[in-house]
Amino acid sequence: MEDVTFSLQQGTITSLFGENGSGKTTLFHIVSGFMKANSGEVLFKGVDLNGNNSVEIARLGVGRVWQTPRICKNLSVSGQSCSGFQNHPGETVFNYLIKPRLIWKEEKSRKVRASAISEDIGLAGKLQKTGSLSFGQQKLLSLGMLLMNDCECFSWTSHLPELTAL
Repeated sequence: MEDVTFSLQQGTITSLFGENGSGKTTLFHIVSGFMKANSGEVLFKGVDLNGNNSVEIARLGVGRVWQTPRICKNLSVSGQSCSGFQNHPGETVFNYLIKPRLIWKEEKSRKVRASAISEDIGLAGKLQKTGSLSFGQQKLLSLGMLLMNDCECFSWTSHLPELTAL
């Protein structure tokens, strides 16, 4: 890739089309921190993302949905949605020992949110294991996981036939 420049407007959906090998996936790798650009900047809300790892970039609100969904196939839709949450108070032993009520309240809040997002993306009532969801539903679940983390900008790579199946 050379001389790539573009900007995104908040609240819009922007598409990137190109032939195989044209650099679409490489661009997504760079924006989401899985690759580093050789030169230039990758700005999100004034912060240069280039050089940050994928976890740091995700904490800033940038995420991605992979071509092949990366989900735990033995979890329920709700369980999978909640598993991607960042900054859970239960991540520290201290909170388990001193603040168990805080963890309980957070879990309850996240389950309510997971239920609302599942409804928004058309997976409400899907109580089965995520491994039994169709490929398109697994992609939607991946999107739901980004929404659970208040992701403000995300990339979704798909082949056109996959999109028409949704």
